[in-house]
Amino acid sequence: MRVQFYVRFSSVWGQQLYLSIDNGDVLPMQYHDEKHWQIAVDIAPGACTYRYILNGLPEKESRTIMIGPELTVTDTWIFPSAPETLWQMAPFTRVFFRREKERGISPGACTFRVRAPLLPPEANVYLTGSIPEVGNWDTTQALKLVYTEDGYFSVNMDVPPFTRLEYKYLHDGVYEEGANREVYIHPGENIVQDDFTRFRRTPWKGAGVAVPVFSLRSESSFGTGEFRDLRLLADWAAATGLRLIQLLPVNDTTIDYSWKDSYPYAVISAFALHPLYIHLPDVGSLPEAYYTQQRELNRHAQLDYEAVIRLKMHYLRSLFPDFQPDAAFEAWAEAQEHWLKPYAAFCAQRDGDGEAFWHFVQYQLHLQLAGAVEHAHAKGIAMKGDLPIGVHRHGVDALEAPELFHMQVQAGAPPDDFSEKGQAWGFPTYNWRQMEASGYDWWRKRLQHMARYFSAYRIDHILGFFRIWQIPAGGRNGALGYFEPSIPFTEEELQQWGIPFSRQRYCQPYVAGDPADVLFLEPSPGAFHPRFGMQLTASFRSLEPVVQERLLLLCDHFFYHRHNELWEQEALRRLPVLQQATGMLVCGEDLGMVPHCVPGVMQQLGILSLEIARMPKQAGQTLQSLPYSAVTSVSTHDMSTLREWHKGDAAPVIREHLSSPAMLCILQLQDWLALDLTLPHTAPEEERINDPAVTPWYWRYRMPLTLEALKAALGLQENMRSLLKQSGRGQ
Repeated sequence: MRVQFYVRFSSVWGQQLYLSIDNGDVLPMQYHDEKHWQIAVDIAPGACTYRYILNGLPEKESRTIMIGPELTVTDTWIFPSAPETLWQMAPFTRVFFRREKERGISPGACTFRVRAPLLPPEANVYLTGSIPEVGNWDTTQALKLVYTEDGYFSVNMDVPPFTRLEYKYLHDGVYEEGANREVYIHPGENIVQDDFTRFRRTPWKGAGVAVPVFSLRSESSFGTGEFRDLRLLADWAAATGLRLIQLLPVNDTTIDYSWKDSYPYAVISAFALHPLYIHLPDVGSLPEAYYTQQRELNRHAQLDYEAVIRLKMHYLRSLFPDFQPDAAFEAWAEAQEHWLKPYAAFCAQRDGDGEAFWHFVQYQLHLQLAGAVEHAHAKGIAMKGDLPIGVHRHGVDALEAPELFHMQVQAGAPPDDFSEKGQAWGFPTYNWRQMEASGYDWWRKRLQHMARYFSAYRIDHILGFFRIWQIPAGGRNGALGYFEPSIPFTEEELQQWGIPFSRQRYCQPYVAGDPADVLFLEPSPGAFHPRFGMQLTASFRSLEPVVQERLLLLCDHFFYHRHNELWEQEALRRLPVLQQATGMLVCGEDLGMVPHCVPGVMQQLGILSLEIARMPKQAGQTLQSLPYSAVTSVSTHDMSTLREWHKGDAAPVIREHLSSPAMLCILQLQDWLALDLTLPHTAPEEERINDPAVTPWYWRYRMPLTLEALKAALGLQENMRSLLKQSGRGQ
């Protein structure tokens, strides 16, 4: 079938639009006039999914239409950075402004479709315009649009061909702002897809709470927070006016059941949930010994990881023989087979259990997390997950598909505000070329699985999607790493910089026995990477001042300028794939050594940045100067909390964060609790969840009061509601 596409887009010199179809074709469009681009394509009948690409920048969402004879499609290019695109993400469409899909679209050869972000669920959208078929500008004769399955408001009608129509959308009798819209109706079927209604609206702002599941404490939990506790947390969040709960990763990390497995980012499966978070009474009947052990474990101020996981696995094994698989379980297991089967085989080999036991465990975890999420959504609370930058090198994903990883190296971070010596995380780095060759299938499946539970997610160390700090697999010193990809220096180039280079002097330890006392690394022959922080070495201090000056200039060029274009191109190949895999709202953790290209790419793609006031990304930055597409917070799990960092009253600090222009203000639970010092509290220094400078770290912080007691703390609730209302973030 021949389909004619027109795209409303007022381009400038050098811009080129492409039509990307789900069959893999990416076709250059032709400039039509100052307001339109166009292309005619032969497409088979049936459903067709496509999107537009502008100079390599794809739209955030794809479009799907039914292909019929003599079809003309009139679309509107939508920049991914438009704030309206954020309001079309899952937190808004599934939770905050959720509305039931409607049926009963009237027949007609001409279809108009539009998005109406932030529209209250009880409001309606209408269409009127310059011809009788749409009411001749009579609002009482305007056509009502129906909310459809794909999130559009839609209406069908018959319009005479060769008609030039002016029209506008209405919201319960009030016209949208701006000039009249225009469209030319061609013979045959027409689909007119507008961008967004132009109703007057205030940019939405909300607040949330960040807390690891293991840190929760309830009267019914078993020495650790559990998925069922998220229901109580959602009840409390709704009572205070918060709109979102942010969690650390909830994937399984079990290698040997030691406390080192408490590290939530060392996932052994990018899909499996952690048995630590199961609520055993929801699985089956338990002996009296369970409740005795529960009372003992719940008395602990911190998580006793080894005791809790050992006992939970014991009770799960005792409950498994009573499990009777039903049709729902069979359907779930079949749908999850691509990850469940290798995960179960891995665990069975590790522990000696049959694979069916692990199917049972994961199904129970799925039911409990899905139930908690459904409860939160019913309270108007969205759930935000965490996407770890890596996977465990001895886990399921790396064993099943080793070609997707570089096993001879590990990911980490250079020295920064979090760690003076840098970080070595142990995760193998990604083989991006192999992942690209496979269509990023692993990433798509991983994110689509995550979207079963979460409507937003934080990309852990988003800088790793631009470039990764790479260290030899057995290394422990983060300073002895280098960026990948990168453009290392050749010996000839170093000579051109005026550096009297020699391998012996510059690449070998100047101080015997100290492998870090070097000036350059040579991970491959003839490719020289400046050692990060070389000015701190004895080798550097022994050089002539003129050579020192040249090396510092070279390092500044290498680390802060040389790779900007390369890293931008790498990110634009990878990050859009993550965005397009689901409708989740994407937030990036962009702290640390941030390349110059990162803010522009994130803004261009509509990915929310993370802004910490005590770690400004540029001189003079204040909370009031933050962009809208951002998440602001007082602290992260890798930092000291508000009470340890700020010895005074917490309210002014929190009020200032809430008043920022950032779309989301998400504070750690500890920082919200700082508003009421009459509640139980641990020592401020004990509130920190992780210290990146210490490896391995025992992740074991637990809130000092139960969620039941927190729900009963009406003074804190009232204080939070007042602060949120004053800042325009309340419900």
